[in-house]
Order: sequence, then C-alpha cells, then structure tokens
Amino acid sequence: MKTAVLYLRAPADLKDQQSVLVPQAVALGRYCEEHTIDVLEVFYDIKEDKSMIRPERTKLVHAIFDRKLKPDLLLFTTLEVFGDDLSDVLNLNHILAKYGVVTKAILQPNLVFASLPKSQIPGV
Repeated sequence: MKTAVLYLRAPADLKDQQSVLVPQAVALGRYCEEHTIDVLEVFYDIKEDKSMIRPERTKLVHAIFDRKLKPDLLLFTTLEVFGDDLSDVLNLNHILAKYGVVTKAILQPNLVFASLPKSQIPGV
C-alpha cells in the first residue's frame, strides 16, 4: 500500500477558512480512498496575503529531509494550494523526488507533472 502526506492551505483573509480547507480535505481523502493510499499525516497552513511563509509546509518538507516521515506521495489539490507559482512547485517536486517522494496536485496532475512518465504518477 502506498503512503501519503497531505497538504492543505487557505488564505488568512477569509472569514471562514474551513470553507476552503474542508473541500480540500474531502477531495484528498476521497482520492486516497479510491487509490488505496494510507495517509501518514495532514499538514495545513493559513496563508497571509503577502507572506511567502508557510510554516507547516516547511515542517513537512524538513520531516521528509530528516527521514522522520517517509511517504511515497505528497498530495495537495491544486498548484495554488502548494506553491505560489509553477516554478516553486516544480523545484520542490525535483528535490523531494531525490527522497523517493512524488508530489501530486490531484486536481491538476498534468500541470505539474507533464514531464513525468504516466507510470510514475500514482493514480493515473
């Protein structure tokens, strides 16, 4: 069975962050259930508008670097949730691949992973 870490994010200026986080959690949970993926841990950030700081994303990446977490996958719903731009996400994808972790935007797989063979993208 494959294992995954899930990442969710909502903007801080929203009155109700749950209205953004809950649909992400539901979509990720459904994806994991449909693809028989065991969830190791869930991380989420509330992002300040102009801030590039994502403490929970940093925490999860360092846990992978330090081998405290050893997931097969790092899942999030869309590019905008995980990073501020495609370059940020692709850079982190490249780094995490060295640790055996495949990053995947479950609702936009072709945007981030166009260069990967389909055999390397779980659930495709």
